[in-house]
Amino acid sequence: MHLVNVEGRDKLKKILEKADLESSEFINVSLEMKQKWYPNDAMLMDVVPLVPSASIILVYTKYGIGKEYESAYFRHLQRPECMFLLNEYISHAMLYDKDVFFVCSSGEVEYEYLRMMKEFIEMEFGIKTISTKAYLKGKDCKLTQDADTIISILKQRKTLLINKLKELGIDPTMVLLKVLSEQTRKKLPKKLKNRLEEVDAYEE
Repeated sequence: MHLVNVEGRDKLKKILEKADLESSEFINVSLEMKQKWYPNDAMLMDVVPLVPSASIILVYTKYGIGKEYESAYFRHLQRPECMFLLNEYISHAMLYDKDVFFVCSSGEVEYEYLRMMKEFIEMEFGIKTISTKAYLKGKDCKLTQDADTIISILKQRKTLLINKLKELGIDPTMVLLKVLSEQTRKKLPKKLKNRLEEVDAYEE
């Protein structure tokens, strides 16, 4: 089980040379990383909701990297949709021994949001995300609590977040399906594909 930050296409190439695709999930926390840079059989999600919004980038433009910017991004990650997504991916790592790679482009590195998300994950979930370099050296993620406690919290939080999303009129299943890349959507059962197409058509 690993949670790994991957900054840029060059580092992604190194990851792809080592990673076992069957036990890996790639989370594009990016507006610039392209699907064609991944193998067709990779489990790939384009998770734009975790990318800092335009209003947060304006805070960065005004104040730079600092308390104001970090606080704005942390508040963004605390939104039910973002927390639900993070809880789900971390659950995959803990429960199913998945390697989860959070990826941004080299051009997005200056915004440091993967570094801030790493701090957020450690604070909220008790797991220390590692760098690409550490992963390639065979290092493991460290837990700030025992694994059973973390898993119990993840399960409890999932129930709470599902209920919260439903209160807001948001379908939790669609939150997960909508971030799937086109190549990953093709692997879905026909019933889920049709459901996703209906939602896409409604939102256009």
